[in-house]
Amino acid sequence: MQRTDFILTINGKAAKGVFRIGFDRHNKLALAEVCEGTELDDNQRTWFFAWLPIDFDGFLEKARLPVIDITPVEADLSFDRFWNSYGYKVGKKQKAIKLWEAMTEEERVLCLKAVPKYRYWLAQKTNMEQKYPEGFLSERRWENTYTVK
Repeated sequence: MQRTDFILTINGKAAKGVFRIGFDRHNKLALAEVCEGTELDDNQRTWFFAWLPIDFDGFLEKARLPVIDITPVEADLSFDRFWNSYGYKVGKKQKAIKLWEAMTEEERVLCLKAVPKYRYWLAQKTNMEQKYPEGFLSERRWENTYTVK
């Protein structure tokens, strides 16, 4: 059965973390799980699973609520996706792969979300060179805030 999966980052009062949800070809909820690296207490876990809509339209409706920050991310958390989106294919690829594999799902999602921001920020800084991929990962550069004035 064909399924469309999303990785969500949720930043709200009731729960905060990274979650994987999927909808089947009939747009009904087919998968809901907490990603590795996200720790929830019983109240937060109860809130998340009670909050989840049973269909895709309901999900889209709830995703627009201002109370919660929901960012859908492609479900592909592979190193190849990082490597291609990072775009600077230099350095020690095997070391970067090991660093990627040591990351939790939550860290991978946050890293993939940060790459476009980092590349845009870097494009504004003509005197700075892009970090080698293994440096970006080992120094946890995805946790930085990249703003352009």
